[in-house]
Amino acid sequence: MPAEATSVERPLTASGLGSVAWRGGWAITDHALVAASQLLLHLVLARLLPSPSYGAFAIAYGVVAAGAALHAAFLAEPPLVLARRAFAGARGAYLGALVLLHGAATLGLALIVAATVVLALPDPDSQIGWTVLAAAASLPALLLLTLLRRFAYAWGDPRRAAQGSAVHAVALVAGLVLVLQRDLLSPAVAFACLAAASLLASVSLLAAMRTRVRRPDLAFVKEVLAGHLAYGRWAALAALILWIPWNAHYWILAGIRPLEEIAAIRAAQNVSLPIAHLLAALSTLALPVLAAQISSRSEDTARATAQRWGLLLAAAAGAYFLVVLVLGERALDLVYGGAYPEAVALAPAVAAIHLPLAGIMWMTLLHRSVARTDRAFRTWLPYGLLSFLVGGLGWTIGGPHGLVTGIFLAALVTLALGAASFRAQSPWGARR
Repeated sequence: MPAEATSVERPLTASGLGSVAWRGGWAITDHALVAASQLLLHLVLARLLPSPSYGAFAIAYGVVAAGAALHAAFLAEPPLVLARRAFAGARGAYLGALVLLHGAATLGLALIVAATVVLALPDPDSQIGWTVLAAAASLPALLLLTLLRRFAYAWGDPRRAAQGSAVHAVALVAGLVLVLQRDLLSPAVAFACLAAASLLASVSLLAAMRTRVRRPDLAFVKEVLAGHLAYGRWAALAALILWIPWNAHYWILAGIRPLEEIAAIRAAQNVSLPIAHLLAALSTLALPVLAAQISSRSEDTARATAQRWGLLLAAAAGAYFLVVLVLGERALDLVYGGAYPEAVALAPAVAAIHLPLAGIMWMTLLHRSVARTDRAFRTWLPYGLLSFLVGGLGWTIGGPHGLVTGIFLAALVTLALGAASFRAQSPWGARR
């Protein structure tokens, strides 16, 4: 359906409570649909696949997460800050340039991953090898949907993003039903379902967008690339740091620990999907609002807005922890059918990790709103390093419990270090 003009043209300064509530409702709906579809996929795979097969899927999913981190830093996130500042008068050409850059980047990523599988894995023909190849092949379709959803957010239209996510969720469920009816479920087929659903949703989102793709000239593509590279060089490092805690250990310890144990870690990690997407929804919604307010309004107004978003992030993480504490173990035991008991017991601890993470996200959100992604990277750096070192040591000593404990301690230390330096490195100081 064509969008009403007001759905896109509303000012991103969030002049009224109704405007914030409108965008917030659609943003939460969008991320809830993505989180629900991903969680459903993981629960189906964890319940129906043998543990080694689900462990192979977890390792390959880490490849998708790494690609998504780089893609977000250089392509999907910069429009939230740069679209209205630098490319407001060329929306169609900007979208065209993004799609071209997306195609080149994701094709390159897929080829690099495929070459790594063939050259680096001891047995490329193993289940892990084929699953990682399927994950690599799915990257262009999976990440195109992410790019288009973020583009909608950049122009203040999260409703369009939610519509795309709804198509994705319906298509993914339909694909899984078809696969289960024909008894074809495997890790590689799961990635094929994800890619097909993402491609269908991307086509529907492009058709529904008010902005039409226009063919950009080479000079404009170079201008977009330069702006995105300048924004993304530090953002990419921060994104990779965030990738480490729940993904790096899979690859490093895959040859040491059994796939069944990796599957248990992934089963525990599934608890974090809903709150991770909720915090991401709030951050994605807040970033263009704060970027506009900090650049155009008084410091007092921007500070008050930032404080409200911080409280909202903290409240979301706290409420989710309480829900998991009360209901999480029983719910997971039910959906996993008695499998992965260790993961079920870890549910409250996994949810607790997001309590300090919400505070870190707030600080880095403010740094990103003034394009100081270098400071966001430095804030996240202790979390990645400590999660890797302490979490890896904890896994080798105490298994999944040790890993989760290490990640939680890393988040606490990072929050304390970030809070200590934040006053001296506030966004208000960054503008001077």
